[in-house]
Amino acid sequence: HSGSHYRHTDVNPPSTVCNDCHNTSSYPKFSDNQDLSNTTVCNTCHSPNGSFDGVNNSVIGAKNNWEQGAYQGTYPGTLSSGKEKWCAGCHDNVPSIVKGATAPDIAGDNSTYGYYLDAHGNGTYGVSRKNVSYSKGECLHCHDVSQSGHGGKLFDISDNFCFKCHDNTTTYTTTAIKNRSYSYRAGGYTTDTLNNILSAFSLTSSHKLSDIKTFINGKWGYNANSNPCASCHNPHSAQGDPANSPNAAKSSTTRGWPVARPSQHATNYNNLWGDAAGEKMSDYTTKYQAPYRTAGSNYEPDGSSTTDGSNLTDYNTFCTDCHNTTYTISSSTLGRNLKKIDWNTEKHGKGDADGAITMNNPYGTVMGKVLSCTDCHEPHGSPNVFLLRNEVNGDVLTNSITSFNPDICTMGSTDGNNVLGWFCMRCHKDDLDLDKTFGVRNQWKYIHHLTGDPPFKRTQCYRCHWTASAEPITCNCCHYHGSTMSNYTFCGSYPVCNTPYDRQTF
Repeated sequence: HSGSHYRHTDVNPPSTVCNDCHNTSSYPKFSDNQDLSNTTVCNTCHSPNGSFDGVNNSVIGAKNNWEQGAYQGTYPGTLSSGKEKWCAGCHDNVPSIVKGATAPDIAGDNSTYGYYLDAHGNGTYGVSRKNVSYSKGECLHCHDVSQSGHGGKLFDISDNFCFKCHDNTTTYTTTAIKNRSYSYRAGGYTTDTLNNILSAFSLTSSHKLSDIKTFINGKWGYNANSNPCASCHNPHSAQGDPANSPNAAKSSTTRGWPVARPSQHATNYNNLWGDAAGEKMSDYTTKYQAPYRTAGSNYEPDGSSTTDGSNLTDYNTFCTDCHNTTYTISSSTLGRNLKKIDWNTEKHGKGDADGAITMNNPYGTVMGKVLSCTDCHEPHGSPNVFLLRNEVNGDVLTNSITSFNPDICTMGSTDGNNVLGWFCMRCHKDDLDLDKTFGVRNQWKYIHHLTGDPPFKRTQCYRCHWTASAEPITCNCCHYHGSTMSNYTFCGSYPVCNTPYDRQTF
């Protein structure tokens, strides 16, 4: 019994002692006084129940592998051919318990949830590392069985582990893996050339992994060794949206659900977010309005006529697990803390406009409509600042916003930087939309002074202009997550600077 016996007695863990398994007064019988074929001693550590029988199965069962062992050579080594699902015998919906420690449920019930139903575990298009002989989708394409313990370690433990495969090359994988932008998948922006996650994280703005790793450490079951990608994606359950279609946009018949809430990491590990009732934007609010997908009558995220968010993940609840009024998130890229977000009060969230809105379709003139975070932002990276999408509400931005100076609000130093207007005009009407004769594209005099709910009287110039003819202050002096008019104090004690009070400005 050299393979299995050695594994049980001389390798740590589990480093058992004889009477853990045997009746020491009646060798070689086991502690229940039964021989190998009838004993139940194996059951606790190897789990015969659940979707994968880790005790009696002819291929991965502990009893049938006792003589030769599941590994090639002396443990730890390589799993023998055909034994790739050895891991699932313990890590399924009825997991093993070894010395009081319950194995994580990874393989699930293999029917309604589980690793072999996700993008990585799929036997046709799942993970397939070069120079690894196992079938596609098996655990050991990512996990290294030769590491200490029982093979739970990844073959690379750096923050950039996921980039080994998600880079659209065959450096590590047998087939190059493409991943598209949200604008491509949901917005139908199929001319977007971005085709991998590594490149997305190398753009002007991104969800910087080192910052995420710092933030999640100590929260929700994450620790200093947790991979930051796993804060938004569960690698054992994430689905393609659409699956195995690298050059396709989402459609109503090919949906998948790629994200898992960080706050559920320790309490509801296998729950994908967005695939079930209660997890849609239509559950978050009855006032969600989907933006256009390309020009026409089709809407995000899947090109259908659905507009109420019943086909869209509730990204607002998902994103505000982290981006809320409670947590402080430090950005090493910006050199400051991120703005805190209260989507219950902001105008792009559940907060209403003050008196009137001047919007492009499909938003029109009805107030109270609510946006999803992904209507404006890319989740991984963007060529624009602030993770702003390059395609919004059915069309591509007229100009990219690759640089931005936020520190030009002080009077005397304004330069009229309205670069953010190229983004805002995808939904908000600018002067040219409202006056085809004299209006100027990406100029905003009308919406600030002449609309049905003007925030400024035309006699209050010095709140936003250094002189009567000077350029206005930069957009983000007043417009950013959490902003109100009372936050703007740059013009000192000039009388008109104190009105209007306390208007939500984002």
